Amino acid sequence: MGLTFGELRRVVAVTNFIPCELS
Repeated sequence: MGLTFGELRRVVAVTNFIPCELS
């Protein structure tokens, strides 16, 4: 994948945050 480490960290943070929003 063409993600930099910083972008990957951001994606992980977002994906971890989404379930909290949906719950």
